[in-house]
Amino acid sequence: MASFAKTVSHQATSSRATIAILSSQHERGTPPHPSRIHPPYACGQYPEVQDTVERKRNPLRSLKSRGPKKQRNDINKHRSFPVKNPPDRIPNRQASCQDTAFLSLQSYQGADKWFKNLETITLPIFMRQENTLARIGPPPKEVRIAILDSGIDSGFHFRDRVYKRSKNFISGESEHNYNKGETGHGTAVAYQVARACPNAKLYIARVAKRNDDGGKPVPDKQAIVKALQWASREEVDIIIMSFGWETQDDGDGVEDELDNIKNKKSILMFAASTNDGTLGKMLFPARHCGVIAVDAFDGFGKEIPTTGTPDSDWKRERFAAPGRYLSAGGDKRVTGSSYACPIVAGIAGLVIEACRREMPRPEASVYKRLETREAMESILKLLSTPKGDFNFLTPWEMLREDREENPCETFDFCRSIIKGPLRPYLRCGASFMMKGNMAISLISPTAAS
Repeated sequence: MASFAKTVSHQATSSRATIAILSSQHERGTPPHPSRIHPPYACGQYPEVQDTVERKRNPLRSLKSRGPKKQRNDINKHRSFPVKNPPDRIPNRQASCQDTAFLSLQSYQGADKWFKNLETITLPIFMRQENTLARIGPPPKEVRIAILDSGIDSGFHFRDRVYKRSKNFISGESEHNYNKGETGHGTAVAYQVARACPNAKLYIARVAKRNDDGGKPVPDKQAIVKALQWASREEVDIIIMSFGWETQDDGDGVEDELDNIKNKKSILMFAASTNDGTLGKMLFPARHCGVIAVDAFDGFGKEIPTTGTPDSDWKRERFAAPGRYLSAGGDKRVTGSSYACPIVAGIAGLVIEACRREMPRPEASVYKRLETREAMESILKLLSTPKGDFNFLTPWEMLREDREENPCETFDFCRSIIKGPLRPYLRCGASFMMKGNMAISLISPTAAS
């Protein structure tokens, strides 16, 4: 009996020692699985956080393998919610460490659930081939999305989707080395685009490189200017910029090129807002008047510590999407507004694809107005759920209303946005949409040119 009591005492001491180690790691900011953490990415003063979370592992696993069977059952019993031990036994710091482990698990489950709704509700409707006039005539133009980032892994494939064009704009490097020194950031961004808009053709522009000391990669502003010009010549529909810096008008040419695209081209531009939370302001180019800024929430539509402040002098509308513990292929998980940005851009690509497929090709004014920032912001707001001062993307909510009794089709969606968000931006005249053999006339009001 004395031997058994001694063994139990030794096991309890080991458990307390394990918790103390976890607490020490938490105080130092050590991630739960340091061996699986990918190198961080930063553009200027815009740090990115890349975390890997193994689904079947958590910081309590070391406790599970210790102690008698009764202790293991107790731990398994409480793994579905935060373990809060009495303060006289374990300090608040240890309880906080365990709470953090649970919140991390909950966060990536939220991100996975968000994408499950997108893939099971939204994509089947948006990608359904309807028998419309657009299908009878020439095939609609493909959606083209340019990603300005650190490049892409040459072996990147997702659902048999590969990039269509790629180019390196870093001075002194070969333009064909678009994957040179790729940190995984650009590949993770492309992965989110491919999940949100599977039919999009990707145009990859490498505009970020590491410092001379081999540290974090930063954007090359001259390369960004060249990449923006290249994307414009390629007639892309959307440009994604998951980077930013504080100063705006510093004569580097980036703002001038953004102005040119805004004033002369029907191209939508998206940029990550910030990762500094309440400690920093919205970065450039996200705060440019022609760019749609995107913030990161968790998958359940809640703000995270890195979410930007809602009050902004630069933006009338603020959009958010999942940007915490997103899957980036395999067991890799990434966090940051850099990865929320391509999701919102991908949803915009879905809208463009659906409208091109459902509307007759001669109605070109609809396409041009559709690819303006004001019109797309109105459409994205329609596909969002208000969360305070932000619009959190939930594109399935509108589509699944009464879908069992009256299933929604892309035709219905396109008709609703033409009669709703697009009305103020259309010229005087009539646009026609075909459903079967019936033509429906949608009269647009007179609007300023």
